[in-house]
Amino acid sequence: MFSHARPTLSIMDGIVGMEGDGPAAGRLRDIGLIIASGDAVALDAVFADIVGLDPLKIPLIREAHERNLGVADLKRIDVAGEKAHDARIKNFKMPKTLFYYKLPGFIFKAGMSQVNFYPHIDKKKCKRCGLCLIFAPRRL
Repeated sequence: MFSHARPTLSIMDGIVGMEGDGPAAGRLRDIGLIIASGDAVALDAVFADIVGLDPLKIPLIREAHERNLGVADLKRIDVAGEKAHDARIKNFKMPKTLFYYKLPGFIFKAGMSQVNFYPHIDKKKCKRCGLCLIFAPRRL
């Protein structure tokens, strides 16, 4: 969907955020940030950097960047206002599943190649338009 209808403005409300294994087992944390961008991929990349992650190592951000749906290369993103390194959130607790992303690339890709993502179709609401087939994510 994002490749066909990109938002013109994305706003991340990080006044109070959640860290850890949210949303059911996460912990609320005062962060005190609001981030806005005309490029949603850049917004996610900057926030990833703020919490101490390399945005290009996050599969969703990297995939969007590689498909030219936005910019995730921090060297190409101009940040106005407070600089990302000044806004760093210290000791931000990551989800336990983050360890998967720290695996060597060939192991991660081999594992992900065994996982398929398909839309769930609610047969009561389906109009048989075929959009789910067009927009179904491709295998990583």
